[in-house]
Amino acid sequence: MTIDWPVGTLTLTVWAYWSTVFLLVFYKRIRYGQRAGVVPRQRREKRLWLGVCAVFLAWNTLPALAAYLDHGPFSLPDWAVSVPAVYATRCTAAVVGVVCYLATLSCWLLMGRNWSMAIVPSQKTELVTGGLFGLVRHPIYSLSILLMLCSALVVSNLPMILIATLHVSVMNFKANIEEQHLTERHGPSYLSYCQRVGRFLPRLGGLIGR
Repeated sequence: MTIDWPVGTLTLTVWAYWSTVFLLVFYKRIRYGQRAGVVPRQRREKRLWLGVCAVFLAWNTLPALAAYLDHGPFSLPDWAVSVPAVYATRCTAAVVGVVCYLATLSCWLLMGRNWSMAIVPSQKTELVTGGLFGLVRHPIYSLSILLMLCSALVVSNLPMILIATLHVSVMNFKANIEEQHLTERHGPSYLSYCQRVGRFLPRLGGLIGR
């Protein structure tokens, strides 16, 4: 069986993405002796946990199913391969997905010990504003959303589109929770940062002023 190139590339990219997340969790525990927030402690984040788990499981499963299934709602639609323009778009989306992963990796490395999957109230963190954080407040979430949109384009079936919709909602709620926490933790310095930098997209004025 020949695996569709865009789906195969996307599947490996998503698996690499989440494998890196779990490596970072273990590294933080071993290197710094700190929790990485795998299990949320903050009340509002706990409410999001089922959504996060659903996205994680579906995102790691649906592309692989599309790669191997020939029929059914979880398979790749025939038109996604047979229509040249659609196939070219899917190939482009797969390449963009790889770029998203590499850009996210740079953000993880920049955050260092300040990175965590969820808020860990007992841990002190520094405000990171360099690199891509100088363009948007949540570049990791922005890139995650873009990678998910690429996934929806590459897989092109209804289950993947529904998961992409859920993912965007979860990221927005999670960013809102974290911003409230960071405002309490860093006060005026974070509020000033929020005024200069957009949440998920760069602010035009900030780009012109650079």
